[in-house]
Parts: sequence; structure tokens; C-alpha cells
Amino acid sequence: MLDLERYGAMLEQIKLLVPFEIDESTASLTEDDEVIAKAKEEMKRKREELYTDLLTFSLSKTIQDVANYTNISIDELPQELDRTMVTMVIRMIDTHDLLSRVEGSDGTYNIQSLNESDTSVTFRSKSEIYNALQNINPISDNDINVLNNFRRIKW
Repeated sequence: MLDLERYGAMLEQIKLLVPFEIDESTASLTEDDEVIAKAKEEMKRKREELYTDLLTFSLSKTIQDVANYTNISIDELPQELDRTMVTMVIRMIDTHDLLSRVEGSDGTYNIQSLNESDTSVTFRSKSEIYNALQNINPISDNDINVLNNFRRIKW
């Protein structure tokens, strides 16, 4: 894998360009709404965790796919490709609307069930997102032109 400093810098660039939006609507809740407040806090924590996992997995997959395409080991990938890979991750997330899987368009935040008695929130499985990511090729026709400059012949 790339060294942690380089990988972390790429991940931070992605986080800056694909920000995580925090819902602060729990501030207006009354004491009677304690169950709802706890559920919303749990949803926020789960969404943050899923957001980070999604970005990390997307970046790792893109790095692996670029290494496979260029026939260059991950450790030897040139830094000149870092910006290209960051762009590929952002485009993949945007074009496949992966963040909407973190927060449902209907406002459900991937909740499968909610029990008020013991404040239990069950979220949908992450496997749906990971399965979608596995089937996505982050390398577009535009990227091929750039990657071909670095591609090595495989013997």
C-alpha cells in the first residue's frame, strides 16, 4: 500500500471535496423527545462511520484498479497520479450517487427499524454499498489517456 502519509493526504483531499454534512436538528428537541434525540445521535455517528468507510474503501479500490491497469505495484505508483486518483474517487462517488446510500433521499438515513422503548436503531447493511462499489470501474475513458502515460508493458 502507499505510505500512510501519502494515503492520508489523498483521503483528506477527498473529504474536502466531498464534505460530510451534519444534521444539527436535534438541538430543537424537547426532553420528551429524548428517544428521538438518542436515535438521531446514533444515526449521525453511524453516518459518519459509513461516510469514512465509503471514502476509504473507494480510495483503496481506485488505487488498486490504477495499479492493475498500469501494471505498476501500489508501492511504486508515481505521485503524479495522486490527483488523478482523487478525481476518480470523487467522480465515482458523484456519478454513482454513493453518498445517497449513506443518507437516504427520503431522510431515513438507511434506518431499517427504530424501537422507542430501549432506543434501539437498526441500520441497513453496509454490504449494499460495498457490493455497488465492487461493480464500479473508476477508470473512465478520460483517465485512460492519463494512465497510458504511466502504463508499463506486462511480460
